Amino acid sequence: VVPINSKEDIEVGEYVVHYDYGIARYKGIKEVNLNNICNDYLVLEFANMDLLLPVEKISMLDKYQASEGMVPKLSRIGTKDWEKKKASVRERIASLACSLIKTQAIRESSKGFKYNIDDSLQEQFENDFEYDVTADQLKTINDIKHDWFVETWGMVRLKSRCELPLKRL
Repeated sequence: VVPINSKEDIEVGEYVVHYDYGIARYKGIKEVNLNNICNDYLVLEFANMDLLLPVEKISMLDKYQASEGMVPKLSRIGTKDWEKKKASVRERIASLACSLIKTQAIRESSKGFKYNIDDSLQEQFENDFEYDVTADQLKTINDIKHDWFVETWGMVRLKSRCELPLKRL
């Protein structure tokens, strides 16, 4: 999820996701005069109509993200399709979370394999490594070795580069 915080965060032609209405294409900013009050609106193209969104409501939008070259299908305003899609995603996330919790419970209840503490052959192997080990690498090595020497449960380590928080689901 890439939030849009200001009109400078998006360019004309980019796809956006409106929290309530779904996927649209951003067409630019239009100044509208209602009852002698001028206001700027973001023009969002949906499949069946354009929507004028007050600039101050820009936080309702996120950038659309997909595989490179993929062109999304624009949502239709006035149908339940977007609500159904959001409900489906919520259900899949809940199912995945439940599966992960069950998997973790099984791992924690099982007995792992305990390795022997490093012997001279292991130390010699490590000392023969020709490159300098960084502080991060050394920390990771020590963390993994700590897990090897504990018999409590199977070692599981995940390194994630995903830093995208779930937003509004």
